[in-house]
Amino acid sequence: MRTTLIASTLLLATLWAAPAHAERASLAVLPARWGKGADARWRRDLDLDGLTRSLLQALTKTQKFDLVERTKLNRVLEEQKLTDLGLTDPKRSIQAGKLIGADFLLLAQVSSWELVGSVKQVPISNTWLHERELRLVVDLRIVAAETGKVVLAERVEEDLAWRQQAKVQLPLLIESRHKDLLVEQGVASILAKVLEAFPMKVMLAKADGTVFVNHGAGTGIEPGHVYDVWKRGEALVDPDTGEVLGHDETRIGRIEITKVEKRFSRAKLLEGRVDKGAVCKRLSGDPKEWPPVERGGQ
Repeated sequence: MRTTLIASTLLLATLWAAPAHAERASLAVLPARWGKGADARWRRDLDLDGLTRSLLQALTKTQKFDLVERTKLNRVLEEQKLTDLGLTDPKRSIQAGKLIGADFLLLAQVSSWELVGSVKQVPISNTWLHERELRLVVDLRIVAAETGKVVLAERVEEDLAWRQQAKVQLPLLIESRHKDLLVEQGVASILAKVLEAFPMKVMLAKADGTVFVNHGAGTGIEPGHVYDVWKRGEALVDPDTGEVLGHDETRIGRIEITKVEKRFSRAKLLEGRVDKGAVCKRLSGDPKEWPPVERGGQ
């Protein structure tokens, strides 16, 4: 799996620094669209409506968002003649957000969907070796409906490779099992990036070291996952515009998930401390290479 970030970290920080709301954010998932670079030869093999449905199902399972009902969304888009390309205009994004009743608009554009491959005869045999690779590239944007600002812009790249031997040369075709598997991978990557824009936070920290966080089943969190806990500090203000671009962050603690509930999870404090509302960022790789917790954040 390869996921390439093309968003400005300042844009992500802007979203992260937004005031917390008691209610869940409302999110409108617009119908997926083809990008200009997508190869027309393979478009018939990918159901964009099915891709949108799969993404909606995955987002629903997280229970982190109030999702706009598709019938209402499609009716507004059709009546106002709004498309994902048109919504890059901040004024149209604000207009659409008000009509749809959403805090954020999620737009997915499939920039590449193609199958490539090669075939060669296996030495000293009468069989042929076929090598295939199916590729999916999705450009993802989340737009804040109130301001029209793009708060998340990422490119998700997924590929699926396999080999097959046969006594004849096989045509280059996309099989349903490969398509379904790659779409599943793509939806999982998109979901992960959306959740990064709405990061996991500490809800409660008890004296015995038990910590409760606001991500539960369906968000990809599992027992054994380890997270660093970050405290938000001084605001970073652009001296030219006066806009708050983010906040200084200090790593103050480390937690390990112990149990995943339906809408939240339990964790144990490994070191440092945690504060209510602090952001949790998952650690991966070799634990020996994990950075130390900042003692200055006490």
